[in-house]
Amino acid sequence: AMVLSAESNHSICSTFTVPDAGDLSSNAKGNAALDTLGNRAVTFDEDSNEYFDNAMQCAEDCQDSWYAPFEYQVFRQEAQSTIQKEACVEQVDGSLDSNKTSFYASIRMIYLAARKLTYVLDNPSDMLTQQQSEDLSGLYRASSGDEEQDYFELIGLETFIILSIQKDLRFRRAAIQDVVFDVQCEYRQGIWSSTEEMEQELQESCLIHTQPSVIFSQILAMAQQRA
Repeated sequence: AMVLSAESNHSICSTFTVPDAGDLSSNAKGNAALDTLGNRAVTFDEDSNEYFDNAMQCAEDCQDSWYAPFEYQVFRQEAQSTIQKEACVEQVDGSLDSNKTSFYASIRMIYLAARKLTYVLDNPSDMLTQQQSEDLSGLYRASSGDEEQDYFELIGLETFIILSIQKDLRFRRAAIQDVVFDVQCEYRQGIWSSTEEMEQELQESCLIHTQPSVIFSQILAMAQQRA
């Protein structure tokens, strides 16, 4: 298996390194790094846009196929309301019921396990023990006596609700920006002989920062499918 490295395979420029896997709440270095980045923006070449005719639908039909702006606003408001209501920090909140505390703990454990990987993992199931794989079916469902509750409304919001994961993802996004900037600088300096070689370097150098989120998302998707 390909080993994940915090250092570029060919680069002579330094890049960010990810802190040792451990307590996700202790990420002061990541927060400091974020403060030094400043504002960055992405722009698109609007002149390169292409227009394609839709032969299957007329303009009137499109109104039923796409959400209206006010509907998106409702979605955002509902998501923000849920995040504010459910936001959870590393300390166990005594106001949470035991099932919800267990749900948050399981989500954190899955992310931390994905974060500890030191090699490229093609199949996320390989990271799980047989017992962990069986437990996935109950991740988004919980029973308390004769009552059963679910956490389907939290699907897609997990990283916003658990503060420690959110902080780690922010740090990783900043690290990816730093890696991309370094490799682009090298390309402009003529270090890379082709764009294909540069693109491979970008892929391999960013993988240590991107794989945890990919594995985490895949495992949560497996749990949602089995719920």
